[in-house]
Amino acid sequence: MDGVLRLLAEHGPAFGQALLLTWKLTAISFAAGFVLGLVVTVARLLPLAPLRFVLTVYVEVFRNIPGVALLLIFIVFALPDLQVVIDYEHAVILTLALVCSAFTADYIRTGINTVAIGRGRRAQPGHGPAGDHHFDPAAAGAALGRAADDLAAHRADADDLAGVAGAHAGA
Repeated sequence: MDGVLRLLAEHGPAFGQALLLTWKLTAISFAAGFVLGLVVTVARLLPLAPLRFVLTVYVEVFRNIPGVALLLIFIVFALPDLQVVIDYEHAVILTLALVCSAFTADYIRTGINTVAIGRGRRAQPGHGPAGDHHFDPAAAGAALGRAADDLAAHRADADDLAGVAGAHAGA
């Protein structure tokens, strides 16, 4: 017990700062990623095949590249070659928002695809009795279950990348 108290006395403020940084990075990047994911989802529903193809590639690429690798690509390779330098905290937020948007677009599309053909049309205005609002529990469950998993994974990525940003700030 003495060791724990000594550890907290010596490093407690640093742990608190790290925790707040993780929460900040998670909140900002998840909000930005969610909005971007909604935009990507809606754009993927448009009847423009080239746009759908580009956005599908975007989703697949950003879903399958680990956050730390993506951060290194941004900070070490891509942005400096373009003469763009941003601080680590903003780079972490950008990286997490891009990854989160890809996952968000994927799980919202899962919910949309879960709606049976014909049931979605009934939910549109003018295609059912007045006041008939259709809610599909299977679609909501599919999307929300994936959203909860995504938030948990996103917080873990934020924790990893906050360590990178915090280490660089302390250097």
